[in-house]
Order: sequence, then structure tokens, then C-alpha cells
Amino acid sequence: MVFKKKEWRPFEEAREFARSLNLRNAVEWRQYCKSGKDGVPKSNDIPSAPDVIYKNDWNGWFDWLGNEDRVSALKGRKMPERTEEHRRKIGEALKGRKRTEEHKKKMSEAKKKSWRPFEEAREFTRSLKLRSERECKEYSKTDERPDDIPTNPNITYRDDGWNGWVDWLGNKNRVVSEETRRKMSEANKGSWRPFEEAREFTRSLNLRGSEEWFQYCKSGKDGKPRPDDIPSNPDKAYKNNGWKDWVDWLGNEELA
Repeated sequence: MVFKKKEWRPFEEAREFARSLNLRNAVEWRQYCKSGKDGVPKSNDIPSAPDVIYKNDWNGWFDWLGNEDRVSALKGRKMPERTEEHRRKIGEALKGRKRTEEHKKKMSEAKKKSWRPFEEAREFTRSLKLRSERECKEYSKTDERPDDIPTNPNITYRDDGWNGWVDWLGNKNRVVSEETRRKMSEANKGSWRPFEEAREFTRSLNLRGSEEWFQYCKSGKDGKPRPDDIPSNPDKAYKNNGWKDWVDWLGNEELA
């Protein structure tokens, strides 16, 4: 397929047309090319990029739009007082922003220096008897956490004593990090609590549906997380070993 080369209006005629639009700058020109003016779209023989199409005749946007007189009138004119005032306000605003940034930086540095020493922070955390990384993060979101105990101790004390969540929480027989919990979940597929015992435990929770069950698996109940030997997907774990349905698992046949 052969495309016919587009024929543009001669430069002088195109410029005369552009000047008749009374546009003030290149931004308004591009807006005109996109949307037209007074409901009339741009003529097809007027290029959107005249500086490229007429590069050999091109003499700048002021010449193209015909507003040299306006530019000349501004040359040498003393800026009005309101502009000077405007500049002063801008200067003050920039100084204020700079002070704000400096303040934030100083606050950040100060906060780094105001955390409780690692050993003291760890001792305090251990006194809480938290059992997992998840419980620790949940506690960090409450108003009970002191301001000098960081919410991300693994980052704050990374180079200052940090030795893992088990060490931080200090309950080595019970602490399980989220990553470890996930791995244990995979490894425990063959060591879940027997179906009848798991179902009895589940029924004691008085949950009303699978949605509440999955919420329990995620957040626990009454501050206690789901035991590691109770699967979060019992329908799969006990598929060939006792599983019937959610009504049977949760023990709420009366709601069925």
C-alpha cells in the first residue's frame, strides 16, 4: 500500500491562520490542536508540530502565534509590586519547606537514638509472654507499646544484637515465626491431630460457618492462635479420613 504524502498549507498562510486564533503560547497551541476552538477542530492542512514541518521557515512560537508585541511590551517593564510580594511569599514558603525537611531529618536521627537499648527492649518484650512474630506485630499496633520499643525490632536492631524472633520473644519452646509456622504447616501434613480430636476442638470454638473458621485460622480467638496441629484446610487434610462437610466439622447442624 502506498501512502500519499500529506500536503500542508504554505508557511505564511498557516502562520496567518495560527495568529488569527489569538493563542498565547505553545501550550495553548497544543491544546487547540487536541480539542479545537469554539467547537471547530484544527484544519487537516495545519500541522500540530509547525516547528518541525516548517523548520526552514520557523522563527519561534512568538512569531508563529503573532504575539511579539506582547513580549516586547513586557521587556524592561518593572515587575508590579504584587509580583514582588508573590516572589517573597514563594521564597518564604521554600525556606519553610526546607526547615520542615531538616526538622524531619533531625527527628528521624533523634528517634534512632531514642530507642531503648537492645537488651532492655528484648527483656521487656520477653515479659509479655508473646508466642509468635504475629502476636508481637499485633501487640505493636496497640497503644500499650511504649514509644521507645520499635515496631520492627528486626530492622532497628539489625546490627545491634538482633538474633531472630525466637531470641527476641524468649520463649524457645513455644515461639514460632511466621515463616517457620508456614513451613511447619507444610511439614505437618502427615502429623495433624486425629480427625475426631480436631473436630471436637473445632466444635468447642462455636464458629458458625467456614468464613468464621478461616478468620479464626488467620487471627485466632480470645488472644489464642490456632494450634499448629489443627489444619487450616481440614477439608483437604482429612479428605479421606473422616471429613464430611463444614456443618459436621463445626458442629452446627442446627444452622444447616
